[in-house]
Amino acid sequence: MDVTNTSKAPQGIHTLEGVVYIQPGQTKSVRLNKTLEGHAKGLDFFELEGEAEDDDLGKADAGGGVTVSAAQLDELKAKFEEKDAEIGRLTSENTDLRRKVEDLTSEKASLDELLAASEAEIAGLKAAKQTTAAGYVVSEKSPGWYVITKEGAEVTKSLRKDDVAEFPTMSDDDKTAFVELNKAS
Repeated sequence: MDVTNTSKAPQGIHTLEGVVYIQPGQTKSVRLNKTLEGHAKGLDFFELEGEAEDDDLGKADAGGGVTVSAAQLDELKAKFEEKDAEIGRLTSENTDLRRKVEDLTSEKASLDELLAASEAEIAGLKAAKQTTAAGYVVSEKSPGWYVITKEGAEVTKSLRKDDVAEFPTMSDDDKTAFVELNKAS
């Protein structure tokens, strides 16, 4: 079949041998089947002369079998091998990533345990710092309000954080005087 490019730019047409490029005003003889001829007729810039070939390639026969050329089969095999290699690579990468997730999950659990132990130690140190030789402890009664306790009993009225901030650093005599000054009613 003869195909003429009537446009002002080079155009490509799909043929039984692959894509063929035709320069403006040029005519080429190409092999088209009925399907490819139908596609080419839908393009305004091609003029077609001649008859399309009867081509059984890619069509199913009565038994459902399909005829393909050796070149088409080789191309399909190459694509399959390429995709198979990609699947293998991705599977391996997925396995590696799953292993990393397991390792990181285990590491996180260890860090969570260390964090909990550290927080408990910090809380113990804060409580020890607040407990004085005189037996006084600064305790938060409610958000923003503190009291000083001795042996678990409140011995002062509710005070703001700023009021009790220096209490742990006071001498025992000063602490006793502070408690007397701020006695609970």
